[in-house]
Formats: sequence, C-alpha cells, structure tokens
Amino acid sequence: MDQRFEFISPVLVSPVQQNVDRAAYVRERAEYILRILRNAPKGKRLLMPYNSCQHWILAVIDPWDDSVLYFNPLGNEPGDDFKDLITTALNDWKLLVGSGVRQRRNW
Repeated sequence: MDQRFEFISPVLVSPVQQNVDRAAYVRERAEYILRILRNAPKGKRLLMPYNSCQHWILAVIDPWDDSVLYFNPLGNEPGDDFKDLITTALNDWKLLVGSGVRQRRNW
C-alpha cells in the first residue's frame, strides 16, 4: 500500500506569508511538485497537505489520471492560489509526458 503514495512536503508548497508575489509563489512551488511528478510511476498518487494560512487541507493528486481529490474539513472550495499551484504543476507535467494523460480535472 505504501508503494502507491508519495508525500509532498507541506513546508515546500504552503504559502509562508500572505503578501508575496503570487506568480513567483506559484511558479516556485509548482517546480517543486513537478520534480516529484517526474519520478512518479503510473499508479502513484501524491499526498499533498497544504496550509492555506487559515487551516490544513489535503490534496491527493493522480497525475496519470489528471485528477485531484480535495479534502477540506470546513467544506470550502479550494482557493485560487491552491488551484493555480496544482493546475500549473500538472500542466507542466503533461507537457513533459505528452498526450498519454487523460484530461479530467474540473474545479
């Protein structure tokens, strides 16, 4: 079971402060996620805890199926920073692997 999951460090993806350059934040953190995605074999899912500066949420990313399961104990929709981060990382990854990935994600 542990072979099916990879852990993404929340320290390296969660925002450190609210007043940062948003584009730079997304690009820097998406590149970190992309480095992990490059080594993700088919069937591997990524667990990404994320602190939105308000509370913790969890994303389970399946890059090969282009799907993201989003768990928020408060029931809120994902914020724009979170969506941009995931979308940027997965779009960059799809450019690397080509068209063998199904398009399924919808927020």
